[in-house]
Amino acid sequence: MRAGFAPDKTYNDPDKADRMAKATFDLLVGAKGALGESNKGLDYSVISPYVRAFNRATTPQAKREQLEQIERLVKRNADRQRQRDAEREQTGACSAQFSSCGGQ
Repeated sequence: MRAGFAPDKTYNDPDKADRMAKATFDLLVGAKGALGESNKGLDYSVISPYVRAFNRATTPQAKREQLEQIERLVKRNADRQRQRDAEREQTGACSAQFSSCGGQ
């Protein structure tokens, strides 16, 4: 491939890739709020070690392992959020901030 047309390799400039990942995360969080989604989601500091490792990984397998770690964290967080919302609903501790509290 000609120069400038090859796929980016995050490990060639991992610091730049880290900044781009954080900027993208921040944009997605902003979009979530604009769309009315109230689930807090994960803080970037929780996933950033895995993003940094992904950006420095040089093999597809190493990158895949980091993505799987992030997927597990996201799923675990979503499961916990659903459980907390269900507990709030059962105990009557619902408020407008909890989207799954039956519209209260």
